[in-house]
Amino acid sequence: MADITEQTFGRLTVMRYFNKNEYGTSIWVCKCSCGNNSLVYVTSSNLGNGSTKSCGCLNKERKPKEDLTGKTFNDLTVVRLHTAKSVDRRFLWECECACGRGEVVIASSKDLKGGRKRSCSCMYNKKRRASVDLTGQIFNMLKVEKFLNKRNADGEFLWQCLCDCGSNTEVATGDLTKNAVKSCGCLKGKNQFDNPSYLYKSYPRIYRIWQGIKKRCANPNYESYANYGGRGIKVCEKWQEFPAFLFWALENGYEKNREIDRINNNGNYEPSNCRWVTAKENSRNKSNNRHITIKGVTKTMAEWAEIAGVLPKTISDRIERGWPEEDLSLTRGSRRKIKIK
Repeated sequence: MADITEQTFGRLTVMRYFNKNEYGTSIWVCKCSCGNNSLVYVTSSNLGNGSTKSCGCLNKERKPKEDLTGKTFNDLTVVRLHTAKSVDRRFLWECECACGRGEVVIASSKDLKGGRKRSCSCMYNKKRRASVDLTGQIFNMLKVEKFLNKRNADGEFLWQCLCDCGSNTEVATGDLTKNAVKSCGCLKGKNQFDNPSYLYKSYPRIYRIWQGIKKRCANPNYESYANYGGRGIKVCEKWQEFPAFLFWALENGYEKNREIDRINNNGNYEPSNCRWVTAKENSRNKSNNRHITIKGVTKTMAEWAEIAGVLPKTISDRIERGWPEEDLSLTRGSRRKIKIK
């Protein structure tokens, strides 16, 4: 038996001979250069073939071939290398799941790359998805585009939504169905009224209504000018700028199925004389406000009806039956003409 006392193998220095094992192989007492004072008992064969090079410190210091820190595998993002190894001595990684629950997931490189570990225990919820599919539905300014495989801090499912302003946002089911969230946040921003370009794109219908009332009051070439600007009807100074008109509309009952209506048909477009009504209500108001000229005097149908003491529909019926102009304003059952001042 060769004496290998004081020889070095890796980090191990042979101190002395100890004994033989049951197979007749010599066992030597060694000390590791790492500073660990524990003695290590190693067979001569393991020293010679390099199977044992340290007290075990080399295994602890060994690094993985590939650093997975920061990489994402399915719903898991690797945070750091785990301090322990698997039972089969594989490197383990600490991961965070995209669900946001904060559960730490321990997985090997093999399981992460092979897809055997995809998320924390929330996976069954993702497979189950939401009990109600909101895709395509519209909630105020938000249109639901797709279901997201994650939850918020309260455990509610999240949906990706497109806001009328063009921005994308993530909203929980309850916030949509209970109208707790109506936009991406743009409605809350006071500075939105300082950006006309943004407002035109965000509220196109209100913008078209605003353009319409300005044209019929200020543009002589506009088809309806004679019934508006031609009669002296104007748009108030405050509404010459769109942001002011928009703010009034949003605060005073505007809805997508409503139209602007002047309370006094001879009054201007101004906050005190305007309201939002349905198309049916507006049509009825327009019929009563139809302008009729009798003996050179122009008044609305409602005004002529008041003079004659009849309903506006009575005046309308007389016109349809072809009554002569001078008889349209007669009182019911009387052939006496109303004196027009």
